[in-house]
Order: sequence, then structure tokens, then C-alpha cells
Amino acid sequence: PLLESGSSLKPMHAKFESTRRVCWAAAIVAILLVGISPAQAESWLSDATGAILDVYDRQSVLVIGELHGNAETPAVVASLASKLVKDGPVTIALEIPIQEQERIDAFMKSDGSRPARNKLVAGDFWQVPSANSDGRRSEAILALLESIRMIRAAGGSIDIITLDDVEFDAAGIDRRRGMANRISMLGEALEAGPVLALIGNFHARVAPFTGRMISDGKP
Repeated sequence: PLLESGSSLKPMHAKFESTRRVCWAAAIVAILLVGISPAQAESWLSDATGAILDVYDRQSVLVIGELHGNAETPAVVASLASKLVKDGPVTIALEIPIQEQERIDAFMKSDGSRPARNKLVAGDFWQVPSANSDGRRSEAILALLESIRMIRAAGGSIDIITLDDVEFDAAGIDRRRGMANRISMLGEALEAGPVLALIGNFHARVAPFTGRMISDGKP
């Protein structure tokens, strides 16, 4: 598979707005990593994680909007999960087709070996060439999945849920509305513990879109 390496973004910006059941974190987590020390890299991740946890009430779905293809946002989600799981079960929802759910579940139960990873990325979603991809098929997302697998292997309770569906269009369902419906249903998972949803920042916006949509990011 032709996976994209994550790019760095600059600067860092986060916007938070709470509703009754959903806490929208439209966050573009951004630090230019080139040329900084490992200590500085660890510091920005810790700072970003802490800033989000300071405003997250743990009783709402935390929706994190990202610019697909960057390396930092998936790293922050992994960091958030590692902190939240210390207090109990966590659910993470990703903008990946439900058709990949079985492979993801199998990888979560695997030893993380190369054969296990190869089985994970054997699905159609991961096989789209980088030139035609929208950034969701990245090494950073694979690193996030591996981080969650390792937390689970160490005894942490984290579930991965997929939000997208390649059948949305065929079923006459608007893709954005379909994912929004699935996010709204994540409220039920809150009874077990915090829920994090990582999706594109266009889908995570809290204000109506008034511009002209040039591309929906599909291959």
C-alpha cells in the first residue's frame, strides 16, 4: 500500500464549543517538528494533551477536527487515550469506512507484527495511491492504531469505532450526514467512558458552511 507520511503544521489552534451531549474540539494541533529536540517534541504533545483535558468534561463526545495527513493530531489522540484510559474504558471513533472494522478489530487483538499490519492494510481503503488519497491513509494513523493496540495489550480498555461507509452514496445517504448520525449515536458509549472522534476539520465545524465546496476529499 502507498501510505502517506504525516506532515507537520503551523501554528497550533484549538476551538472548543460544548453542547448538551457533544463537546466539539475543532482542533488543528500544529507544531513544526523539523529541527526541534526530542524534549521539545515531548513538551508540545504534553501541553496540547493537557490543554484539551482541561476543558473536556468526560461526559460528552470529544470531536477533534484535523487537516487530514498531518502527524500531530493522531499523536494527540493517542496521548489523550493514554491519559483517559487510566480512569476506565475509552472509545475512539475514526473517519475510516465501516468495511475496515473487522480488520481493525483483528489488529487490536494481534501481536502488532508485520504480518498483522499487512492484514490490517490489505483492505481497499488503504490501497488507494497517495496521489489520489485525502490524507487519512497515513503512517500517523497507523501509528495511532498501534499505540491503541499496545495500550490494550497492557490491559487498557479502548474500543475503535469506524464512522465512514463506502455504501453511503449508493444508499442515497449524504456522507457527512451519515457520519454525523453515527457520531450522535456515540453518546450511548459515554455510559462506559469518554469518547473521542477524530474526523476532518470540515466535518467538525460548528458554524454553517457558506462557501463553495470544491472537493469532498474522496479518492
